[in-house]
This record gives sequence, structure tokens and C-alpha cells, in this order.
Amino acid sequence: NGVFLGLPLIITAAGPEAAPPALLLITLDICLFVFVTFLLESGRRGGRAAATSAAIAVARNPIILATAIGLTLAFSGWPIPFPVQAFIDLAKPAAAPTALFALGATMALRRISLAVVKPAGVLVGLKLFVQPALAALALWLLPGVDPLWRVAGVIFMAGPIGMNAYLFARRYDIGVPVVSTAIVVSTALSTLTLTTLLIWFTTND
Repeated sequence: NGVFLGLPLIITAAGPEAAPPALLLITLDICLFVFVTFLLESGRRGGRAAATSAAIAVARNPIILATAIGLTLAFSGWPIPFPVQAFIDLAKPAAAPTALFALGATMALRRISLAVVKPAGVLVGLKLFVQPALAALALWLLPGVDPLWRVAGVIFMAGPIGMNAYLFARRYDIGVPVVSTAIVVSTALSTLTLTTLLIWFTTND
């Protein structure tokens, strides 16, 4: 959601100048994702097997692989071969719509479970309201924070619960109905909360 919802919404609210802080937030989020994945995989086994399993799980994750390749090319200055660049230029306009279509199709298969509405509601409240409120409080209280970082930080934190939460729940068989319900509800409600934030940021430059 940070890539397919957060990034375009941040650019819509603050312009292309907000892309660097948004991309840095996405990178930090992925680093945290790597750390959490390593901890969870390590907890499933003990000793050397835990470290090996965790390293393999992290290395095989497509989000982490794509980020690592992108950072390597960006910092090394290595040129991308023309055939590869041509394919990227051809495919990249369809990347976000395709991902959002896949997300929507996945959500259509999920069902809201009334038995877990209360814990799912807690997750939704924390993600859509508490988290962005804490981010706004910190960004506005800290002196010298660039307005672009404020916009990027709040909108990034205000996004709905992402599919990674569901993938974690499925992989470790913990709270799958709760997480699934929370994703559906937060995705629906975020159309209102994110729209409100966009209106506020674009009318209070």
C-alpha cells in the first residue's frame, strides 16, 4: 500500500518534490519488513537452522529483491542494458493498475467475519487514526521539519492495512480471520480518511 497508494497520493498532495521523502519512507518500511521477517523465521526454529531459514525467506521475498536491485543500480551507477530498459519502459505504466486490480480481486475473495469484528476494529482504528495522528504530532512538534516530510509522513502512515499483514498471518497461521477482516474494512474506510487528508493538505499549503 505504501507503493501503490501512498506514493501517488503523496505526490498528488504535495507534488513531485515529495517523491524523495516518500521513497525513503518506503525503503525504511521495507527494512523493517526484513527485520520482522527475520525475527519471525528465527522464532520458528532454533540454532543454525533458524538463521538459515530466515535468510532464505528474506532473500526470496520479491519486494526485498526488487528494492535491493534498485538500490544497487542507483548507487553503483551501472547502466541498465537497453533491452531491459525498453521492457521496463513498456511495462511500468501498467504496474500500479495491475497491482491494484490484483489487490481488489484478492479483497473480493475475503469475507468479513462478524465473530472478529471487535479485534479487527481495534486494528483498523490503530492504523487509520492512531498511527497517522501520532505521526502528525511528532512531525509538527519536531522543529525544522520540512512541510514535504509532514505531508509524506502523515499520508504514508494513514494508508490502510497492507496485504503483507495477511501474508504474515497466513504463513504463521495466526489471526487470519482478524487480519483479513481488518484489511477489507480499513481499505474501504481509507477512501474516506485519505480523501479527507488530501483535501486538507491541498487546501492548506
